[in-house]
Amino acid sequence: MRSRICYCTRFTLTLSIACLFTSICANADPIEAHPSIAISGRVEFTPDGHALLGYSGTRLRFTYTGGPVSIHLRSHGESNWMQSFINQERQEKLKVDTQWMTLSFPATADTTPQQVELVKATEGAEGLIEIASIEAADTAELLPWTKPEFRRLEFIGDSITCGYGIEAATANASWHPSTQNFCDTYAWHTAHALGADYLVVARSGIGMVRNYDGPYEGSDAALPSLYSRSFFTHPEALWDASRFIPDVVCINLGTNDFSTSGVNPDRFEAAYQNFVEQLLMQYPESTRIVCLLGPMLNDPDVKEGLMRVVKRCNRNLVSPRVFHFELSAQGELGYGADWHPSKAQALRNARELTAYLRGLMHW
Repeated sequence: MRSRICYCTRFTLTLSIACLFTSICANADPIEAHPSIAISGRVEFTPDGHALLGYSGTRLRFTYTGGPVSIHLRSHGESNWMQSFINQERQEKLKVDTQWMTLSFPATADTTPQQVELVKATEGAEGLIEIASIEAADTAELLPWTKPEFRRLEFIGDSITCGYGIEAATANASWHPSTQNFCDTYAWHTAHALGADYLVVARSGIGMVRNYDGPYEGSDAALPSLYSRSFFTHPEALWDASRFIPDVVCINLGTNDFSTSGVNPDRFEAAYQNFVEQLLMQYPESTRIVCLLGPMLNDPDVKEGLMRVVKRCNRNLVSPRVFHFELSAQGELGYGADWHPSKAQALRNARELTAYLRGLMHW
């Protein structure tokens, strides 16, 4: 069942933007009710049928001929960005405003279908994006979405998965939402290479036990305590895990746990094991879980700890469901802001993970 909660949002884009509006057109169709709209990720809906996008990578897709077609939307935060694609070709990343706006897609030149994809490039800390409705001109036809992905991936992570500073030109650049883009991350590239739908639960600075620069024994708001939420900033909105059953869950956590003064390693392993066991109970036996050692965490002690977690989680299973994979360390391919992975590093890691998952899942 889809949850309904009351929030609001707003948005901006540069393909063909119409004027600001104060009330949504009466003949526009709510996003939730429209059969031609494909929505991915932890998305919830308001009582009016507006879609609320929180985590990085949540997205909306549709196909049309004729036109024009308009999307009505806004942002709850001051620094939200979306990445758009038309017929799989990447467009300019666009800033999301805080007032209702209309984003118009022009009429097609012939009857060739045009595919549109809108992806939340910034993470949930920047606020929700609310997409209210879609409106098609009399000359337009919205077509059923006919490209369902039969593979499903879930990515659980931190700033690396969010694409923190990945568009920055130097490691000395400071953090700013404008240089974050999920569509440059290893997660995005892996999902697309495998033709998979995906769901993301990630937040910059978060850890399995200890968030960035948190206390040695752990932080209260580490990822396991927030995992059940549809949006980590809204504890009242709980995610129904039956809405997305992944083939593989990729966990990329630990970088913040071991940052600065570090974490209690025994507590880290125990929490990691408990979280994986929770996922094993939450998902069917066909779901595999891959514990990643990320590109910023090439510490042999951490790797050995993750391998112990994997071994303990598999010991009572008929056949292994939990695995470990190490992404190559960053360095020679440059850096994003604050020494985070660059676009080139993310692409390298995606190729590594894609090849590994193909072998693991026989894809």
